[in-house]
Amino acid sequence: MEMMETQKELKSLNCRENDGMESPNSIEQACKENNHAYVKQCLDAMESDDIKREAFLNIINYYENELAQFPVGYVVLFIEWLLKSRDFDEAGKYIEKLSGMDIVKERISEHIYEYVIKPDEPEYEKRFNRNLAILKENGVLFSKQAFDFQSIRKKITTIRKLQSHSEENNMPELHKTSFLFVDLIDMKLIQRILGAGNLLYLIYDDIRKFYYMLLFEDMLSIKKNIEANASDEMDNVIFFAGRDKDCISEFFDSRLTRTPEYVVVLPEHNEYQGLMDKIRGQREEGFLAAKKKIKAYCKNRGHKYYQNLFSKNPEHIKILMVTTRGSTLNKHISKSWHSAFTALGYTVKLLIENEHYERIQNSYIAEIMCSFRPDMVFHINVAVNSIFDEKEIKNSLLWIMRYRDYNEISFGDFEYQGENMFYLPLFPDLTSALRKTNVPENRIYHSVEGVDINLFSKAGEIDEKYACDIVSVNNAVGSDLFRLNRMVEKIEVDELKEIMREVYTLVQEMAMNDEFMSEKEFMILIYDKNRSRGFEVNEQGRKFFEVFYQYIINAFYRRRVIDWIIDSNITENIKVWGSSWSNIDKFKKYHMGTAEYGKELSGIYGSSKISLCDTWGWNTHERNYEILASGGFPLVRSVTAEENERMGSISNYFIEDEEIVLFDDKDDLLNKVQYYLDHPEERERIAENGRNVVINNLSNMAIAGNTMDFISNYYSKRGRVRGK
Repeated sequence: MEMMETQKELKSLNCRENDGMESPNSIEQACKENNHAYVKQCLDAMESDDIKREAFLNIINYYENELAQFPVGYVVLFIEWLLKSRDFDEAGKYIEKLSGMDIVKERISEHIYEYVIKPDEPEYEKRFNRNLAILKENGVLFSKQAFDFQSIRKKITTIRKLQSHSEENNMPELHKTSFLFVDLIDMKLIQRILGAGNLLYLIYDDIRKFYYMLLFEDMLSIKKNIEANASDEMDNVIFFAGRDKDCISEFFDSRLTRTPEYVVVLPEHNEYQGLMDKIRGQREEGFLAAKKKIKAYCKNRGHKYYQNLFSKNPEHIKILMVTTRGSTLNKHISKSWHSAFTALGYTVKLLIENEHYERIQNSYIAEIMCSFRPDMVFHINVAVNSIFDEKEIKNSLLWIMRYRDYNEISFGDFEYQGENMFYLPLFPDLTSALRKTNVPENRIYHSVEGVDINLFSKAGEIDEKYACDIVSVNNAVGSDLFRLNRMVEKIEVDELKEIMREVYTLVQEMAMNDEFMSEKEFMILIYDKNRSRGFEVNEQGRKFFEVFYQYIINAFYRRRVIDWIIDSNITENIKVWGSSWSNIDKFKKYHMGTAEYGKELSGIYGSSKISLCDTWGWNTHERNYEILASGGFPLVRSVTAEENERMGSISNYFIEDEEIVLFDDKDDLLNKVQYYLDHPEERERIAENGRNVVINNLSNMAIAGNTMDFISNYYSKRGRVRGK
């Protein structure tokens, strides 16, 4: 009955005449008599915008207060007038009131198109297509519908960022978790969620809300969260467009996707909460069943089992390799280890995240273990107790834990679980931390990261598109402000944010004067500033600020290195590669874009006369070995005695000035740049000597072979074996 009345009202409001009816004494009387044609004639005759607005509001109030009806037809008419008057904000409020009335949606869409889109149609079409392309090209849009600009006349029923439920107030203040929202069009809230390092699923049950996002929002504002492999963190966003539960279920059927921990929906969308609960339950059941099977197949594995296993040829040994943390670099490292173990003859399976929204879940690891039945599991940065709680699994299987990133690991991860666990720390300080937690010496094997010499190899000729005198490859320079903002977004206390900005400014000012604060000095400053405001820095906070230090000191120091070379006028033939160089005007003409890991990077290194290796505080980065393997000449920053103790030194593996060249400071850097550009034969001799060291001792196969020898010796001798 209500829909029939609405249809009659809409139809009569389209009439232009009073159809011969006697004119009522007032608009109010006409409303009471449902004489809509007369009301419309009165409204059309009003020339003053203020009077007409007041009349519309009076009519709407009369129907709502006196007749207890919602005057849909008059509201539609009011919306049309507001749009025509360019009062989009007020129009949006009334459009939202009609959001549940399908009968008027097409008409509202036509009005929005006519008065909002059409006057600036080329700009709207450009934005629509650009936004759609960003989502499609990066594989973050899941829908079985087609989207095109020509269909917008019937697909847009909102024009403002008005949410009918209060997500802003109800959303938990959480970091590094996952959320699902339905029909969310508040871009500020979306940015806030992503800025806190969260994974965000956006379902557009009402397809018109998705069209709103394409037309009125700018996906460039969250492009870094959309782009594949753009971030090593979790802050990605996935879009589902259309009321298609099968499409959503198919996406989450993959064990590599993460089910949202928080579902924020209106009551009418509770079905999505039910869908996520069902998927989560199925995964938990699968995980429990998989763990039961794993316990059964590895039940009797112990020292004798592995002693016998290592007496066999490598093809009889199965290794499951797992990437971790969604880190692009760690994916490359995992692939390198996989390549090495495969080349050595082992049977290897690699679990890897092929899409940037994927995460290696514990349930997925368990599922693959059931089918692959590995003898050992190789994992980077994550301890076995982060995967399984069951003692039978932790103590029976052989686990190899490669620890690369100190700041990603808690001391609880170092807990010694059983005799079949082996630890591969990358840095001396990680080795020390393991010893302090009573991990036996004969389970610790310290080594640098090996180079995949199939990816990084010396080419027969110089590639002219990469050729230059000086090259620097890094994503640090120009990223300092972005890094600061990303770190600040993770902090809720304004005073702590202020501390970070103060310290950032101080470190920047010092760096521009060629004064570089040590990490120890930086942390003392952080502690002092926190105490002065009544805060204490705990273990988690210490790691957070250490990461912050590395981000900004590398951005500033590596910037100054290039500044020194440019200002010296030694050469203009400089090329820089990475994501952020062009944020600094001085470097734009040298910026070549980003380089693809592997063959392209190898070509850059091999075609450049000098490759700068200027990472602050650490000079055993695998990049140095990749340069040498490619036939390049790395000029490497030296480390202090304290840095050597913590992170190691490249001098432990190469003879200085025979197989590697180091620089200490600005003057030493410029002198050596000039010298080795002027002495190509000596430069090439040292580069070749260093290349031989890498091929013989530091290839991924050499490191992997030494690792397996270390483990094999433990089982054959059961003695006290030291790592290199």
